[in-house]
Amino acid sequence: MPSSTSCRRRRAEREPCERLRRDAEPTERIREAHTSSGGIHASPRMRTVLARGGVAVGRERVESA
Repeated sequence: MPSSTSCRRRRAEREPCERLRRDAEPTERIREAHTSSGGIHASPRMRTVLARGGVAVGRERVESA
């Protein structure tokens, strides 16, 4: 009988967790906004642009995306 840890690991390989699914959309929007700016906006400006579009994200999320 497999341990609960190995079962969770196998399930995680098959399907992403809730947090990863929830983070996928803002990350994609951040990348699109950065690309449309020509790659020149820093995180404070990116947060402003995203907030105007209805996406509330923190500085660290913008910097890591």
